Amino acid sequence: MCVLPLFVQAAGTSDKQVARLVSELGHAQYSARQNAHGKLIELGVRAGPFIEKALNSDDPEVRLHAKAIALEIGVGPINGDSLHNYEQVIALLGSVGQCPSTEMDELVALGRPAVPALLEVCAHRGGKTGFALRALGRIADPRSFTVMADMIHREKHGHTALDALASIQDHRPLGELLRIWEEKGDIKNGRIRQKLTEIARSDLGEEPGPWRKWYREEWAPAMKLLPTIKSRLSPAQAAKVAVRYGGPTGYRLLLPGISKSDLEAILPELH
Repeated sequence: MCVLPLFVQAAGTSDKQVARLVSELGHAQYSARQNAHGKLIELGVRAGPFIEKALNSDDPEVRLHAKAIALEIGVGPINGDSLHNYEQVIALLGSVGQCPSTEMDELVALGRPAVPALLEVCAHRGGKTGFALRALGRIADPRSFTVMADMIHREKHGHTALDALASIQDHRPLGELLRIWEEKGDIKNGRIRQKLTEIARSDLGEEPGPWRKWYREEWAPAMKLLPTIKSRLSPAQAAKVAVRYGGPTGYRLLLPGISKSDLEAILPELH
């Protein structure tokens, strides 16, 4: 599967332009600052590396905006003082007896503010770690990806961590899966390779090298451009891209708000 050429054509924001938007967070005019703020949020993870650097800017105005944007798009460190809703998260987790459940849906609805508390649960390896991992997978906060990947080697909950991480439609979890494979081998009896095969829709072999090349040259660049693609393509155009270039994976990535029946209904118009 090679989707990169099409996605490159759809991209419209260079690194230089992103850097300029970040610099405008400190502009003297309020309207210019707000305009840059909004555009950076629209770029999402595409702006992530630039926002992370801006968190340490010498300009307090830039730092203030960068912190707000980082929370919105899910980048930057998870601070220890972010556990203000710990008791609420623990109460919801304590009521979760199965998935799906109303309590799990409420937990996921808390979104990124719930992530520090969920990671705290995982760190202490309590009885609700499995449910915490499933919630993290559904919330998909990029700040949790490395921690989730490092849990794959655990004898208990390792499979849950792998499943949760592999279910996230973002380029970074795949990078973390490859890192674990390269560092520790395919420690779950071939399941990392199996997950990657499902996503790539092809099997690149038993060694992580070819997978890393595929990830670096095709998958990661394409996923970084998804925010641009989603903003520029109509639902019908996105459906055509998803069906032609991404199969089931492309469908999930580009059309999270369209049901399978809706997609099947418009397929005849796309050929």
